[in-house]
Amino acid sequence: MPSEGLTGRIDLSRRGGGEVETGEGRFWVPPSKVHGALTGDMVRIRPLHGARKAVESGAELPRGSVVEVLERANDQVVGRFEKAGPLGVAVPFDPRVTFDVFLAPPLDPSLAEGDVVRVRITTFPSRSESALGQVEEVLGHEGDRSLELRLLMQSFGLDQGFGEDVEREAAGLSLDVEAALTDPGRRDLRHRHILTIDPASARDFDDALSLEREGDVWHLGVHIADVSAYVRPGTALDREALRRGTSVYLGTSVVPMLPARLSDELCSLVPGDDRLAFTVDLAIDGGGGVLATSCYPSVIRSGLRLDYDFVQEMLDGARAWVAYPDGTSAQGQLEGLRDLAQLLRKRRLALGGVDLATREPLIECAPDGTVTEVGLRQRTEATGLVEEAMILANTQVAQLLTGAHAPFVRRVHPRPKAASLAELALTLEELGFDHRSVEQGDPLALQRAVAEAQGTPEEELVSLLVLRSMQRASYDAGAGGHYGLGLADYCHFTSPIRRYPDLVVHRALKAHLAGAQLPEEQARALPEVAEHCSRKEREADEAERAADEMLLTSYLADRVGEQFSGVVSGISRDGVFVRLDFTAEGLVPSASLPLGLRYNPDRQALEDDRGRPCQALGQRVQVRVEEVLPARRMVRFSLVSGGKR
Repeated sequence: MPSEGLTGRIDLSRRGGGEVETGEGRFWVPPSKVHGALTGDMVRIRPLHGARKAVESGAELPRGSVVEVLERANDQVVGRFEKAGPLGVAVPFDPRVTFDVFLAPPLDPSLAEGDVVRVRITTFPSRSESALGQVEEVLGHEGDRSLELRLLMQSFGLDQGFGEDVEREAAGLSLDVEAALTDPGRRDLRHRHILTIDPASARDFDDALSLEREGDVWHLGVHIADVSAYVRPGTALDREALRRGTSVYLGTSVVPMLPARLSDELCSLVPGDDRLAFTVDLAIDGGGGVLATSCYPSVIRSGLRLDYDFVQEMLDGARAWVAYPDGTSAQGQLEGLRDLAQLLRKRRLALGGVDLATREPLIECAPDGTVTEVGLRQRTEATGLVEEAMILANTQVAQLLTGAHAPFVRRVHPRPKAASLAELALTLEELGFDHRSVEQGDPLALQRAVAEAQGTPEEELVSLLVLRSMQRASYDAGAGGHYGLGLADYCHFTSPIRRYPDLVVHRALKAHLAGAQLPEEQARALPEVAEHCSRKEREADEAERAADEMLLTSYLADRVGEQFSGVVSGISRDGVFVRLDFTAEGLVPSASLPLGLRYNPDRQALEDDRGRPCQALGQRVQVRVEEVLPARRMVRFSLVSGGKR
């Protein structure tokens, strides 16, 4: 195919640019070169000469420009109705739609400013013409949080409900413990003291822990919901779970991978009820090394359902220790899990793992969907003890299957690109931090740089830069290690209620324990399954970020004129992007900055006439909220103070 005839469907990002998969590979289309195309459109592109674009997945793509839209995927948008003189305009809610749609008169006189309308586009935008359309339906009024959430799910193709065939299959499932225990490979562990620890808002519990100690040896039990006992390959349940790929968490709502009959009932490890599980028993020595691993199907009965805050308060001595139904205190077990987690983490980092503290918003809403409070999710000893146990179980399962030459889906994380490492090393050198081994991709050097920056004004900047240098983790049916964890083999095994790859790994492990492997048809499908689940994970991440943006923007809409602290998260010719401490992001437009500043793309900074950086990534600033556009999920700030080194 000649280069002038490259075609493919465009997938736009929230910032307007997008990717096109063509017969000659993937291309990145900058926002200025999209030319009115929408996500899903079949487009013809022309390659552009010059620098390549490093995208979120870590790939460095050649650039392209849309020269023609060959086929429209959709001719309708949903947006906020606004009046513009005799005309009306629909401002799309989806930030991937970068143009407004003008509505020619006569307009329905009942239309009011702020109405949420579904519009059919009659004329798509071009270099010489604006988009025109007609109102097809008034869906409600802006500010209705339930409506906004439905629209967001619709824009990402998400559906909370399930088809009749799926619900019928789920309703026909039941738990028969005695029948399950006739399997000679399934063990009865209902005598063990087993507990779950999850967020307070969790509705399904797919992992549980137990711990005993004999001398210097820890006996850790990781017990995972046995979803594979219910969801069989080729069934309607299985097909739908694969189609969804993952559960999606949108603020206070969830779009589940499995129907509630499974996710909230049969597979959820609720306290006091018998449940089918898949257990990984680990014997661990005093240095954190694994002495022995045993995997098998089981029957468990969780004795305690705890949340992270409750456990942390007990560990801090601020709350009395809880006890199991038989009166046994959980103190020794929880303190042991904390101590073991610290040991495992120390060993993991010593072997090359890179541990970055990412910031995730914690958003609390009233029953009507109004945001009442925002903050950050905190990493604590309680969250760490669960995280380290799950990482270890995932690692041991992957090593077991790899050693058996069994086909399964791995979780892989490639090394950072050489260009990303070189850029990171240069910036770290300018900041005065350890950079000598960073350019060679030494993970221990990355860890040292992050540790060295802790407690300094540049701490957030260094973590941000290291995170941006990383490639994105994904699923793969072939060999591949996990750079971030410093592991040669890794998989996802511990969350089969909400992740399809975990369910596939369960099936592979069960086949191995039975002295077999996955059926040939399932094994052949693994590469396609891995690629599909990687794509669904990316889409879920995008939807979850959009939901957070929606809620955070609505929170700031009521706080115009207030001041907040944040850090510079991006710089372009348009201005300075600032990320507030609770992760909301907005733009300080170039027009509001001091005159004479020049954008330096190589240093990602705004410089004065002497080349001195006045605004650079990671700098802490104080900003004022000047304008909020909820329909676009956009926030405009002004700079109050900060920004100079």
